[in-house]
Amino acid sequence: MASFKSLLVPRLVSSLFLLVFGLFLLTLAVVFIMEEQHEQRSMLKFLCESGDTPIQCWRKLREVFQDSTMSQGRVRVWHHRFRQGEENIRDKPKSG
Repeated sequence: MASFKSLLVPRLVSSLFLLVFGLFLLTLAVVFIMEEQHEQRSMLKFLCESGDTPIQCWRKLREVFQDSTMSQGRVRVWHHRFRQGEENIRDKPKSG
């Protein structure tokens, strides 16, 4: 008969592996989403500097990014920031 310890250790190792692998996949997903946001903002900045209105920008973004396009409200916010002279396409650091 197998001891309790010999049964428990493989299960713990297996569970730990699944946890680490899950965290790895989650990290990859977050990085992918952030990179896509930066791509959209970069394109939006270019369109804004070209004189496009927020709705024109959103429509052009929609053609490229389809269902993952940022909302019209986010486009208006970033469009306004770029019109006000914002150069950075990344979010400002949050406190806390």
